[in-house]
Amino acid sequence: MKNWIITVALNFLLEYIIFFIGAYGQTIFMVVHKGIVKSNPETFGIVCTMITAFILICFTFKLRNR
Repeated sequence: MKNWIITVALNFLLEYIIFFIGAYGQTIFMVVHKGIVKSNPETFGIVCTMITAFILICFTFKLRNR
């Protein structure tokens, strides 16, 4: 029973993070980019958002298929 509760909690947390990254990821990564690199921050933000969302979705599927 304990593992079931942890799995459900992690699933909801991951879904929230994926939503948050989708909604605000580009802006967050653009701010980070301005601090570390001198290239196009908009492209950097979009690419980082897509990579982060892909990694979190893969982790979610791995968690669901335990």
